[in-house]
Amino acid sequence: MLDNDNQINAFAALSASGVVTPAPVVVCEGVQAVATQLAASVRVLPLAGATYPSSVSDDAAKLAGYATVFNGVADAAAAFVAAVKPFSSPSELVQLKTGWECYVKGNRLSPVPPFALVAAMGDQTMPDALNELLQGVSLSALTAAMNAINAKVGVAAAPADTGAASPVVAPALTDDEIAALKDATAVLDALLSPFPASATALTGIADQVSTSTSTARKALSDAIAIALTTSLSTDPVMGPAVSTIMPAAVMAALKQE
Repeated sequence: MLDNDNQINAFAALSASGVVTPAPVVVCEGVQAVATQLAASVRVLPLAGATYPSSVSDDAAKLAGYATVFNGVADAAAAFVAAVKPFSSPSELVQLKTGWECYVKGNRLSPVPPFALVAAMGDQTMPDALNELLQGVSLSALTAAMNAINAKVGVAAAPADTGAASPVVAPALTDDEIAALKDATAVLDALLSPFPASATALTGIADQVSTSTSTARKALSDAIAIALTTSLSTDPVMGPAVSTIMPAAVMAALKQE
């Protein structure tokens, strides 16, 4: 190792900066943070325990759904990061390469199937698409509309100074206040409609990556076990022990060599 000046210079550069996190992972980390914040911002808009007038109750009820959508995006981004980021080092990639080769050889696969992690590390299409969707979301109109309504709902729901029970009187909302919430939710309904499908697609990529890396790691472990078993099976001391932990089919296959 470090057999020439180029490698020595590269070693110095790596020591100074460390490996680079794949761009799709960086984007997904940002998506997770933004989506989580949007979900939290929406959740606090409805007043706890408040009863909204029928004129706005349907639109106010949509806010819980918006939070769910944002949480779904955050979860999908987190799944992608968890699936890809742990393998962002040459040593991990070498192990996965060896494991995938063992999997392909052990199952006599031809042609060699693609390794999902490779595409996920280099393709920003889906993370960028989700990020672009998030950047187009603004809660300012929704927040302003809900704040105006909450100011009246909160007063109407407040207990009387005497402490005596009083009937709950629905607050008188203006047509502008009602229209403001309706317009804000209509805009968000349209903006958020692509999110579930995009989040599902990103989760699907994360699942493919997790399946491929798990397969490669297991294949490497199994290949090492076979190599060790081959070596130990004829050992006068450990041979009997190996035969007790290995399936009979494995031992039978090795005896055919």
